[in-house]
Amino acid sequence: MAEKTRREFLKDSLQLAACACCAEAFGVLGPTIVYGQGQVGNGKIVVFITCDGGFDSLEMECPIDLSAYYSTRPTIAIPAGNALALGSGVGLHPSFVRLKALWDQGDVAIIRRSGVVQGTRAHDQDQNDFARGGKGSDTRGLLGRIMDINFSKNGAGSYSSYNTIAIGMGNPIDTSCNRAVSRPINVPNLASYRLNNDETNNNDNLYRQEVQKRILGLYNSATGLPKSVAQAQQGTHDSIARLQAAVTGYSGFNTAQNPQPNQNLYPNSSPGPQLRQIAMLIEEGLGTQLALCGMGGFDLHADLGNVTGNQATLLRNLDQAIGTFANDMARLGKWGDTVVVVQTEFGRTLRENGSLGTDHGWGFSEFIIGGSINGGIRGGNYSNGELTGNPNWIRVDTHYQNARKEIFNWMGLSTQGAFPENYTVKGLNLLA
Repeated sequence: MAEKTRREFLKDSLQLAACACCAEAFGVLGPTIVYGQGQVGNGKIVVFITCDGGFDSLEMECPIDLSAYYSTRPTIAIPAGNALALGSGVGLHPSFVRLKALWDQGDVAIIRRSGVVQGTRAHDQDQNDFARGGKGSDTRGLLGRIMDINFSKNGAGSYSSYNTIAIGMGNPIDTSCNRAVSRPINVPNLASYRLNNDETNNNDNLYRQEVQKRILGLYNSATGLPKSVAQAQQGTHDSIARLQAAVTGYSGFNTAQNPQPNQNLYPNSSPGPQLRQIAMLIEEGLGTQLALCGMGGFDLHADLGNVTGNQATLLRNLDQAIGTFANDMARLGKWGDTVVVVQTEFGRTLRENGSLGTDHGWGFSEFIIGGSINGGIRGGNYSNGELTGNPNWIRVDTHYQNARKEIFNWMGLSTQGAFPENYTVKGLNLLA
């Protein structure tokens, strides 16, 4: 929602008032704007971090004991001595210092060969299929269907306007849904969700008062201002005030440019500011259960790098943001009730190209992180034959819906009818 002046708010209120002549019409619109989503489930939280462009999984968790890893990636492979060893011939990218500490605590699960069925290896199509949960005819997003199935108005005091929120970025399809009471909040940042104070201009103040008088006079001359309009105005003001309180009252960690891994500071680069703002909502107790943020830049057909370079910089920001967010949740006593999912639309090719990068692939390694996670790698080891064979990308063995189903059920949310296509159900045992 863009910044809105009080003059614009009153203008919008007049438009809403026109709709409100029919109480039923406003009854549909009002909850969308004011109340948002019902608080359901058991209060647990999931945060999805989408890495747009398709990250290279073999740089993130590296098969450092396989000769083919080095022969097919002579420039971009992570040297065994630089990878953060996980055991069994696997190492994390050296930028993943905080993630390695969480792994050592048992808080990280890696799902190899994850993805969508019949991926196209085209950004827009696979991003849309990923957001919808598959290739079915239902155009709603997977999160939108979860909202439609689970969130409804359950009476006074049961609503949270902030149950589902997307900050900074995200495919609009992700949270597209049918029910007006289920609409999410989508904002570039929390500070943009506010009424801009323009009262320093006295002429503007007088203008605003005159508009308000005319609005009130219009309805007072007839049957009075409809209760639904007054409630909508008050509810919108309250909604904005609560988000502002979350920003100003936050007592957690700050942001910094290139913070050190041992510092509890969010990086200024994405997804640091977005995760920090999600932490603000959680600390304020606003009922946030489903949160979406992300970062771009992973479509590295050239100059991918290895220990340092383009993807290394992105991974360092990702690592620092997740590590700080984990400690922020631990500070609030919420880490055991929080899951962070790191996802992308598709993986990269197994072998580096002539531009020292990798091209569009299919399967990728999904990272599931949280205080209640049963850590470890799912999906089996890679082999020299797999890395040198055809096709030149990681196959998909585990539809990503498997992890979503386990996470949503752990949250106490129903998934009945949520997934639009058939897939092989695999028990991943992700959550304690």
